Amino acid sequence: MIRILPWSACALLMLSGCSSGPAPRTFVLNAPLGRLTPPADPTGGATVQVPTVVLPDYLDTEDILLREGAHGLVASPGGRWGERLSAGMTHALTAALVTRLPDLRVEPARPTDRLARQILVDVDAFDVGRDGRCELSASWTILPVDAASAAVSRHAVFTTPAANASAAGDAAVVAAMAATVDKLADALARDLAGPTVAITLPADLPGGPPGYRAPASGTR
Repeated sequence: MIRILPWSACALLMLSGCSSGPAPRTFVLNAPLGRLTPPADPTGGATVQVPTVVLPDYLDTEDILLREGAHGLVASPGGRWGERLSAGMTHALTAALVTRLPDLRVEPARPTDRLARQILVDVDAFDVGRDGRCELSASWTILPVDAASAAVSRHAVFTTPAANASAAGDAAVVAAMAATVDKLADALARDLAGPTVAITLPADLPGGPPGYRAPASGTR
């Protein structure tokens, strides 16, 4: 029979308590419902559907990743996404477009509606470095309802500076990523808005979103 001395039991309890640590914090990209201002009656307008955003496999995870060096990725030990990043980015973009396009009905693409325009978003990179700089490289295509009309395809890179990621922590990283998704939403809203469609952009971005490098206009 093995006897555990009182001091040994206390040491084991202390070690187990130190190793557990606090639970990781959970984050999402979309804003709280209280900050959203959806249109009062979007049912009379045209419909725009947002299928799931396509991300590189290494990004489509619940880990919050930081770039380290030229090829390294480090997962945050203290924070994680509440859903896969592809789902989180789709939800954030859909909510952002609802607020920016009050005359349109914006919804997820489930099920597909042939009478709705679709906007397909393909992300090449969505990285945050140790210095807190966030960069999003994305392509998007707007499919028209009329098959005879040309689809609009574009690509752009959006950047957002932030506080030092290693010092400010996960909240600053998530805030920088959410702000960068908002800049993508501004560009999408401009492409989706026709001459008779109202567009509402954030008041602090009168001349266009900072960090947005627009490509040449036209289709491809």
